[in-house]
Amino acid sequence: WNEMTSQLGKLTEQLSSHLRKIPFPQPMILDFWSSRLPPFGIDLDEIEGSQPKSPMPDMEDEVRLLYKTHVYFMKQKFQPDERDSEDEEKEEEQVEAIGFYSSIFNSRSDHMIMVEDHSSIENEPRVVLKFPLTYEESMKLLFERESVAANELPLPREDAEKLLSSLWSCHLLETVKT
Repeated sequence: WNEMTSQLGKLTEQLSSHLRKIPFPQPMILDFWSSRLPPFGIDLDEIEGSQPKSPMPDMEDEVRLLYKTHVYFMKQKFQPDERDSEDEEKEEEQVEAIGFYSSIFNSRSDHMIMVEDHSSIENEPRVVLKFPLTYEESMKLLFERESVAANELPLPREDAEKLLSSLWSCHLLETVKT
């Protein structure tokens, strides 16, 4: 009995050390979002370049994240914006931020279509929003709840307004009538 307990302990230790070595499958996730079909019923021609149907949210509104199964966010490293880099050394540094992805602007007609060079027509998600890491808790709140009062978002007012307007302008957020 003692030997079996010892063996199970060693196995558990080996598995836990092995799991720490497995890298996050970020390229696979990005590939999934770049080729995922948009939600059924979304007319890409209708929404592309148009204003969302619900009014733009303000801090007194209740808001709801749309298409929760067609949006995803994750921490990742991005190249700094050109305007943020002052010299060539900084361009090589990567900045950690939250990438927010959606499949609602993916094309149904181009879904999984390959071109002659055997690459997908689009190999990057069409909707990629980049937010500071401080927005993470607010994003989690939007995902977890059916709707959220905008003034409950754990961000300074200006940041909350930026988050809401960014998601709203991409047809990913709507104002809920209360």
